[in-house]
Amino acid sequence: MFAVVYLGAAVLQGAPRQGGTRWSGYVALGFGALVLVLGWRAVRVPTRGLDLVTLRGRSSGHVVATGAAIWLGMRFAPPAASFDIAALIGLALAGVGSVAALSHVGSLGGIAAVRKNAPWRAVVIVGGLWALALGLAVLAITGQARWIVLGRPAEQFASLVASLGSMTVTLVAAFQLYAQRRFELGVAERAAAALWLTMFCMVVGVIAALMEVAAPTEVVAAAAFASAIATSMSALSQSPQRVSVALRTVAAMLVLCAPLVSIAVVFAFKAPTHAGVIMFTTTIAAALAGLVAPRLAGHLAPERGRWLRVVADAVRAAKDPDSARAMTRVLSAVREGLGVDCSPMLYRLTAGDCVTVDRAGYLHVDRAMAPSGLLDVSATEPDGVVATETLRSVQVKRTAVRPLVTWLDEREVGAAVVVREEDVAVGLLLWPAAGRVAPLAYDEVVALRQLADHLGAVVGASALLARSRARQVEADVVIGEAEGHVATLRREVEDREARQRALAEMMARPLSIATASPAAQQARVEARRLGTLGLPMAFIVPVGGQAMPWCAEAHLASPFSGGPLVFVDGAAPAEQTLTRWSEEEHPPLEAAAGGTLVVRHAQALPLETQRYIASALPQTTGLMIVISGLPDELCRGGWLEERLLDRVRSRVVCLPALAERAEDLRPLAVHMLARAVAQSGRDPVELSLEAQRVLNEHDWPGNETELEAVLLRAALLCEGPTLGADVLESLMGKTVIPPAVSS
Repeated sequence: MFAVVYLGAAVLQGAPRQGGTRWSGYVALGFGALVLVLGWRAVRVPTRGLDLVTLRGRSSGHVVATGAAIWLGMRFAPPAASFDIAALIGLALAGVGSVAALSHVGSLGGIAAVRKNAPWRAVVIVGGLWALALGLAVLAITGQARWIVLGRPAEQFASLVASLGSMTVTLVAAFQLYAQRRFELGVAERAAAALWLTMFCMVVGVIAALMEVAAPTEVVAAAAFASAIATSMSALSQSPQRVSVALRTVAAMLVLCAPLVSIAVVFAFKAPTHAGVIMFTTTIAAALAGLVAPRLAGHLAPERGRWLRVVADAVRAAKDPDSARAMTRVLSAVREGLGVDCSPMLYRLTAGDCVTVDRAGYLHVDRAMAPSGLLDVSATEPDGVVATETLRSVQVKRTAVRPLVTWLDEREVGAAVVVREEDVAVGLLLWPAAGRVAPLAYDEVVALRQLADHLGAVVGASALLARSRARQVEADVVIGEAEGHVATLRREVEDREARQRALAEMMARPLSIATASPAAQQARVEARRLGTLGLPMAFIVPVGGQAMPWCAEAHLASPFSGGPLVFVDGAAPAEQTLTRWSEEEHPPLEAAAGGTLVVRHAQALPLETQRYIASALPQTTGLMIVISGLPDELCRGGWLEERLLDRVRSRVVCLPALAERAEDLRPLAVHMLARAVAQSGRDPVELSLEAQRVLNEHDWPGNETELEAVLLRAALLCEGPTLGADVLESLMGKTVIPPAVSS
């Protein structure tokens, strides 16, 4: 600021002596200071966002701003050698600073962000050219030396050469920067902008000088100044995307308007009297060209803006509220935009599958996973986007990415984009290459990032649905297996219950043969009624009576009919100990679990064993005790434990004696005779009428046991096919029935 103010004050003081006005001094002072302030503010550190300008780059920007302020301020100074040298110094500062700024272009980083050596040679060459021009100018002013080169003073010629050389070196530096660092995100746009804008300034300056629009020195100097400003703005911009858009817009305008302006200038020089008409016509033509400029700017985008248009279509498709339909529309839009042979792929990390669409637009989901290294590399890239060409450019130095390049080339992938949902990676979008080998532009990366952001919610929702479907399928499989296992177990249980029921029915078959008497029918009905209750019950059996059929009948009517029917003889010494019931392996209560336990001669068990049975009986097991007297009398006599009595009290069935079942005697005798004949292995024997009369006249104090013993001996002694009364009379007189014996 001191230098700018000093020069402005010099102009203010010297303007009247050089034939100028004091207003020019004030304008030079104020305008120079304003340009300096604006230039320094343009390269200040941003208050938010990523800082893409390095410290040296920002210092170079300060130098350019200072040079621009000095050169523009001197434009208002009157003609004087000292002011010309000051303007030359400002131009030199702008030229050297712009090349230095170009050598310190920052990037967004990434795997390809390998900084090359700064092109200091370009800075040295530009500085040497301007130093030579300044030296010759100083020598000419001080009168030390003055040379004429090609008919012009040497200082003017040196200034012309320095301006052209500065622009030429800037072109070379920009091209070198693009060639070396084009895969760094945000560098290619800046280098291309500096290259094309410098080339345009140089071409326009040379053409204007040849057309003698003004003095060649002034025209080329203005071109060099414009080149320095354009290069600095491109190199120090915080938004590569804005630089790219501005470059395309300017290029479109220049392509359309530059020929018009050039032709208008030529005509104006040739026909100065018609300059007004020429200016009006040129203005109308330029306005019409401006309407076409946006369309032309779109075609100047990378790959003629093809990827940008496809991404825009995909973003619109991703806004579909249905996640499955949104994925289908996005992948179909990419395939239709880049070609039917290009197949985009979307890997869903949480679901572990790959989503694609075929040419007909149908969605396909396959179990597949992308390489983990590709996800790691993509996640470290700016905006989560990495191009295959970027990986290919670094595979020599970073051998770990070579398998990834091979994998991507096999699938003709141009870029990999990490799809995130709330900063969590949920997918990986593989963008088809479609024959493209150029690096990604920053605006394309931004567009792909926007698409990935829209896909994040879609992939998250679809992955959630996929996981739900997968869990449902797994649950269905587990349920199916469980149902099959349950069905098998149910069949096994039903088969076991059928076998147990069949065994019980076989035991109860004698009742279906001989229960025609009222006493037997009443006892059978009572047994079934008490059996349906599922509670412990007792059967009072006369001497020699058979309780097994009655117990089986009550068991079939009980809730435990599908379980086993277990008979235990309480009179057997092995069954009387408490150890047998509580400590031995497979005790009777365990064997009868789920079924019915029948304890015959229960009064013969020790009281402690009866007490254990009454207390340890589970609710899932039925209990029937067979006794030979009334429960209360047995309890008073010390034969029946009181707790066991409480379990069966009021649920007692008194079985009738055989003498009370006259109607049942004949069928029962026929049944027992047939069984006895079968046991003896002889021919069938029939019961004669006289034998039936003898059986009916007998009292049968031993009940069924006595009847069965008589018929068994009769079957063995009978010699013919008919059992007569004589055999029975001879046997019935000799039959001895052991006391207190029953089945």
